[in-house]
Amino acid sequence: KATALGSALDDAVSQYNGQPIAGVVMLTDGGSNKGLDPMEVAGELKKRKIPLFPVGLGIAEPPDVQVQNIVVQETAFNKDKVSVRVQLQSKGFRSQPAILRLSLDGLEVQSKPITLTGETQFEELMLEPEGKSGTVKLEASVPVLPGETLVENNKLSATMTIIDEKIKVLYVEGA
Repeated sequence: KATALGSALDDAVSQYNGQPIAGVVMLTDGGSNKGLDPMEVAGELKKRKIPLFPVGLGIAEPPDVQVQNIVVQETAFNKDKVSVRVQLQSKGFRSQPAILRLSLDGLEVQSKPITLTGETQFEELMLEPEGKSGTVKLEASVPVLPGETLVENNKLSATMTIIDEKIKVLYVEGA
């Protein structure tokens, strides 16, 4: 679930602390999402005059769909139509059909067939929060596709407040 490339490199070199090291050969797919920054560790090796020889292996861009952002207004009235923009990032799935689902408090309220572009894209959905009031949890998700490597980022949540009451408005026209 995580790759700590920088930490692994630092640990390997630390085992031989004080001994001369001719160089480090590192077999990697380049992925690092936890621990020390690999670039900082490589900089430290350079300062110590220890050459680093990275050998690239694996898939350059593993297939992945990520729901990156949900753009929705913070407050809406009950029965109002609310525009929901969802930002998606897909890698390795160019021209792949998928389904974008929108849930409100765990119940699916809308789904939309989409075609993934293999890069960042925005999709718009319309939501009508009928019969709801208070703070609600809005979730956008894309079902896991065959061959997808990271599945935890296929959904994202946001909150919004639904107001189910009349408001008083004072409208003044003229001087």
